[in-house]
Order: sequence, then C-alpha cells, then structure tokens
Amino acid sequence: MEVLTAIELAGLLAEGRFPADADGASRSGALLLKVLVHMSQHACSPTTTVESIAAAHGVTRRALELHFAKVGATPATMLRSFRIGRASGLMLKGDRPEQVATIAERAGFGSVSALSRAFQRETGMTPAAWRRQYRSLTG
Repeated sequence: MEVLTAIELAGLLAEGRFPADADGASRSGALLLKVLVHMSQHACSPTTTVESIAAAHGVTRRALELHFAKVGATPATMLRSFRIGRASGLMLKGDRPEQVATIAERAGFGSVSALSRAFQRETGMTPAAWRRQYRSLTG
C-alpha cells in the first residue's frame, strides 16, 4: 500500500473517500481527521508524542497505529512529517536563517541530532545540505 503524506491523508478524509470500517461507518476516518488537526496544532511541542496524541483522543497507541495502518501510514511518520515541515520553513525564513539548534527546538525535536536523523530519513540529506541546495536553486 502507498504511504500517504499528511496532506494527502487529510484530503482523502475530507473527500469522504476513507474506507469504511466493518460496520459500514468511517469512525477511523473521523478519528484520523481529528488526530491530523491535533498534530498540526501541537506537533512542535516537545511534549507531543504518539502516546499523548492517542490519549488525547481516548485510544491506545496501538489502536491509533491500527487506524493509521488502514491507509498505509503510521502516527509517528505523520508527526515527524509535520515537524520536518516546520523545520524546513524555519530554515528558509528570512535573510538570516536560524541556527539548526534553534530550529530543532522550535520544530519539536529534542535535539539537533534528532532533527538531523529525521530530516535525513525524510529528504535524504542533512538540514544544512538541504538548505544549501534550496538556496542555490532559488538564489
């Protein structure tokens, strides 16, 4: 199954094209839409975890993972995607981009190394290399 981005998943849910659950309803779709909104609002908080998101929506981590699995995603991947998006925006903001340590903190990563690992996993490059490449292309 194709892995969806947060934006693709939100679009699928908003269009009502989420697969129905066994009882014919789309409780999973409604829950995932609420979770995505929650993630978009709280992803950059260092206290936001998959466990805290699940608890905020009255489900266990495992139950949340099963809901996301129906669309080929995981809550951890979606949370990381929101954080990477925030970090990317911060790296390109203004004439004097922020230091990577500040970006890591503001994007909800616990450390520069956590940001670097996640960023490299998502983009295939380090934050500094990504910023240099983007700046050279838009320069």
